[in-house]
Amino acid sequence: MLSRSNLLKVSRINPAQIARAFSSPAAVQNISSSKVSTSYKVPSDIKEFGGYWRKGSSSIIQESDLDYATSLRALHARLGLKDKIELNSLARTLICQSANSKYTDNLAMASFGKNLLNFYVYEYFLVKYPRLTPEVLQSVADLYLSTESLYKLASDTWGVEEDTRSALERYLSSESQGGFDERSLFGKLIYSSNSIKRQNGVIELLSGEDIYAGRKGAHATFVRALIGGIYAHSGIDATKEFIHNYIIKPKKLDLKDMLIFDQPTRELSRLCVREGLEAPVSRLLVESGRFSSHPVFVVGVFSGEQKLGEGQGASLIESKTRAAVNALKAWYLYSPLDSTLPSDSNSQSSNFEGVYIDKGSVVV
Repeated sequence: MLSRSNLLKVSRINPAQIARAFSSPAAVQNISSSKVSTSYKVPSDIKEFGGYWRKGSSSIIQESDLDYATSLRALHARLGLKDKIELNSLARTLICQSANSKYTDNLAMASFGKNLLNFYVYEYFLVKYPRLTPEVLQSVADLYLSTESLYKLASDTWGVEEDTRSALERYLSSESQGGFDERSLFGKLIYSSNSIKRQNGVIELLSGEDIYAGRKGAHATFVRALIGGIYAHSGIDATKEFIHNYIIKPKKLDLKDMLIFDQPTRELSRLCVREGLEAPVSRLLVESGRFSSHPVFVVGVFSGEQKLGEGQGASLIESKTRAAVNALKAWYLYSPLDSTLPSDSNSQSSNFEGVYIDKGSVVV
């Protein structure tokens, strides 16, 4: 225990003395000879971010390990990755952390790639449809970013192969003489289905649904890791091009079916008031078979002389409601013709104009 006199001595130490002590040559030599330096390397210039280095226990995939990886080369060509990512990095994107492989897994690449994918998907739809409500925008983004969507993309669209060996086969192969050569799996998605869960000394067998969820997560992790790998090798422009060409544009969405209105006529009236337009008025345009068993009415909703929407139905009330719904859909699905994404290369020029920002959804 420190005495009162020793405590006073400690409290009187000048912080500058501490800084000089740690910056002295002797202190630097002591730090460099410590165990920390065997795992971490810090450059002399702390702002030289590319000079930081950490020693890991995992092995790095070499080009010579990929001589017979035909599945990997096929995937590399199928996704047009010749000039975007090297083969050994692509092989790493297919190794999940759950596989406990001796090679470096894709966790770090997937963590970074997830942020890039989220950014470009949200940017695209925020600029293309600036009037979408937050709820619809989130639903649209989930169709591209969710684990289920990325799983279908990797498995069904890209045709990613996976290691289908059972847990018993993996165990027997690891116990075989000479061990199992993991290089034979390069080009396939390597992961563990986590068929058991240990908690407080109790082993619980997972259900088929939980095992299937692990499979989906592995495919989604691969897609995110691939995005991170393309960025590391080819930069931000190539990453954006790949996301747009292989993830965003191939999926066709009908956003009209995603817009649901509880009180369309009232919401349309509030919208006209907010925008300074004349109050909406419904007018019967065409009718057929009013006194028959299958009448058809076509109603248009107008603001002054401008028709906002049109709808048809078996009754006047139904037609009026559908006309208001179609008018609201036309409003919320507005898309600028000459919109420019903020991430476009020419957006840094002096002629760049900010994107259109709407006032927000109508509160009923």
